[in-house]
Amino acid sequence: MLEESPSIKSLEVSREDLQLKFEIDAILKAGQYLKQICNQTRLQFTVEKREITEWLLNSIRSNEAKAFIRGWLGKKYDYQDFPVMEGIINSLGGWRETNPDFVREVIDILKNANRYQVRRLAFEAGYNIFDDEGYLKEAEQDPSQAIRKWVAGLE
Repeated sequence: MLEESPSIKSLEVSREDLQLKFEIDAILKAGQYLKQICNQTRLQFTVEKREITEWLLNSIRSNEAKAFIRGWLGKKYDYQDFPVMEGIINSLGGWRETNPDFVREVIDILKNANRYQVRRLAFEAGYNIFDDEGYLKEAEQDPSQAIRKWVAGLE
């Protein structure tokens, strides 16, 4: 008789709604925190940015994650952006099966970034995710000596 009670049934739905709301609130707060720390000019523990970015991208829906990533593409990056870009690139491996075209699009944009560190991560991700040696051949032609040395060290 208790199983059929409407009040018990509505209580279960309310718990699910609360749990869903809590998860969404936590994700939104993490996104706001990430935005806040990205705007700080003297953040000592920048590794937090990478970890928070990876967690955020793994926690939100596909379309929201794509929108977040696209918002970071094509910028002029400085050293403070590197941990966020590293978090974005690290999260791309999980998209290989579900959305390889998007992963290639992101990598192709980032391999032309103004910072050699971001370009190197993009070449490395393209090679590791797709087992495509074309990314290594492109990296050999990169203007940065550090990237060319990285490729030479792989051979």
